[in-house]
Amino acid sequence: MMDDVLECLCKTIADLINCSEDEVTPEARLVEDLGFESIDFLELAMTVSSRYKVELDEDGLYLSSFRSLLRNASPEEAMERLRAAYPHLPVRELRHMLETADQGNVLKVSHVASYLQYRMQGSPSAQAG
Repeated sequence: MMDDVLECLCKTIADLINCSEDEVTPEARLVEDLGFESIDFLELAMTVSSRYKVELDEDGLYLSSFRSLLRNASPEEAMERLRAAYPHLPVRELRHMLETADQGNVLKVSHVASYLQYRMQGSPSAQAG
């Protein structure tokens, strides 16, 4: 099912930003690699919310509090905060995000797909909205 979500998401993103589907890979960063702008994030959220019939939390979907979670935190504290905030992402991915945080926006297509999959499986936060 994750592959279906990822494939559909890649197509949606390609259509949204008028690019080739080949450019929208799981590892593509939405801002740095695909050139996402504010309106693109809004349109993507509306599209996937409607398509998958889930309520979205912007922070979970777009990792919007990522940088603030790192402030004044030791590496261990930062990891603990990230795991609590983003339970849909594997620990290895969170570690990679910490290592590459200085290279710009860390949000990847695969992160969005993981979040959607997590919400569709009825996560506790999906129930709370």
